[in-house]
Amino acid sequence: MRCPPVHRTTLKELETQFHNFDSDGDGSITEEEMARVLRETTDLNDAQVIHEMFTATDTNNDGRISFVEFVKMMQE
Repeated sequence: MRCPPVHRTTLKELETQFHNFDSDGDGSITEEEMARVLRETTDLNDAQVIHEMFTATDTNNDGRISFVEFVKMMQE
C-alpha cells in the first residue's frame, strides 16, 4: 500500500521541519536531536516515550531518521 503523494507546499513545510530537528545538518535525525526538539516544543519529557517514538520512526534500524522516514511518520 502506497502513501498518498505529498503536495509540493507540504513537502517544503516538511523539509523545514526536518531541518529544525537535524541540528547538525548531516541529513538525518538522531535520537538526541529528536529529544531536544520535542522537549523544546512540547510538554513531552519522558525519555522512554521519546525512545519508543524514535525507534518506531527509524524503520531501517540504522539509529538515524532519514527524510523519507520523517515524511512517513508525519503522514501517519
